[in-house]
Amino acid sequence: MKTQLIAAAVVAILGTICPLPAHDFWIELSDYSPDPGAPVKVFLKSGHAPMGEPVPRLAKALAQFVLVSADGSNPVPGLAGKDPAGYFRAEKIGPGIVAYSTQPRFITLDAKKFDTHLVQEGLDAIRELRAKSGTSQAPAREAYTKYAKCLLRTKGAGENPPMPVVGHSLEIVPDADPTAADFDGKLTGRVLFQGAAAPGLLVSASSQSTSLQTRTDQDGRFQIPLARSAVWVVKTVRMAESTDPTHDWESHWASLVFHF
Repeated sequence: MKTQLIAAAVVAILGTICPLPAHDFWIELSDYSPDPGAPVKVFLKSGHAPMGEPVPRLAKALAQFVLVSADGSNPVPGLAGKDPAGYFRAEKIGPGIVAYSTQPRFITLDAKKFDTHLVQEGLDAIRELRAKSGTSQAPAREAYTKYAKCLLRTKGAGENPPMPVVGHSLEIVPDADPTAADFDGKLTGRVLFQGAAAPGLLVSASSQSTSLQTRTDQDGRFQIPLARSAVWVVKTVRMAESTDPTHDWESHWASLVFHF
């Protein structure tokens, strides 16, 4: 009985500390700079970047899972329900992008949790819309889609081609490859939504010891001076009112991971 009471108390405490589901979603690799031909494992992570829990490969959730390299765009194979979620061999010398996107999913949050969610993600415009419409105290039905990219560079790679646009609905596109040897830590780039500039979005860059933030300008551009060499998770979120009567809001989540 005593053990049960202690367990219940722990659950209650955790419930107050972590009132929201973990929203950040990103990719990690077993090796960000593999030898040509070396095997690389792909791990999907969910949580509060850069700390997260593993996400297994789930066919019903997966919309895209590819490696973009000099060979073009090729599917990343893997075993259903397993972690790591995928694997490949870095066959070509040069940079590459592992790209993943999910099918839309749905969640309903009560007013307090949704408001906390908006504050955490810097979605001030949505809070203002809810206040103006008198729905700040109403629960919110949200449809969300996740997009993740991770950069790698095989050893021996030479000059850098322009960073390609993968084509995600929401995408973080750096101006230059931050995995290149001459990268100076000044991360600049664009956030695109459906191929156009996405202004006013909060962009966060996190490593194990540092978290930095900025917002995109009117051209969807951002600049973040990264503090140190590390694995960095860069992320952003865009939310808008939905025209679908089955939910109130549509959100798109994008992440970009690399080591420099």
